[in-house]
Amino acid sequence: QGGIFLTTCWEDGKPNTMTIGWGGVGYFFNKPVAYVPVRTSRYTFGLLSGSGEFTLSVPLHDMKGELAFAGTTSGRNVDKFVGHGLTAAPALEVTPPIIRECELHLECRGIVSPALTQNCVAQPMLDRWYAESDMHTLFFGEVLACYYTK
Repeated sequence: QGGIFLTTCWEDGKPNTMTIGWGGVGYFFNKPVAYVPVRTSRYTFGLLSGSGEFTLSVPLHDMKGELAFAGTTSGRNVDKFVGHGLTAAPALEVTPPIIRECELHLECRGIVSPALTQNCVAQPMLDRWYAESDMHTLFFGEVLACYYTK
């Protein structure tokens, strides 16, 4: 599908979403978790660092255009929920909204966020993904809710 939507928001409730193609789910600290890597240079990084809450909205149909837009446009400059085919809908357990047009949703509250450093990443991965040293932080969130809509 080309990724999933990672949505966060400011303290005032204004949402922002971005596209992620890396991440996963599993267990950490004996809790169900989702983890998402976010580069420190991204607008979303500051939002996640502040609130720790996020939603993941997975489209189960073609949303390649919307995913491409959300992944190439910064929320610093554009409200991605105005005129771009994305609707913020209330989440059940966290402040950031879900994306109404998607069918699968995870709502997460942060439990740990380790930063990747050049000392802990193998050299071939550094050469391939971090040539400009724009490293990721892994945000692990306890999955508080996981559900389908539509």
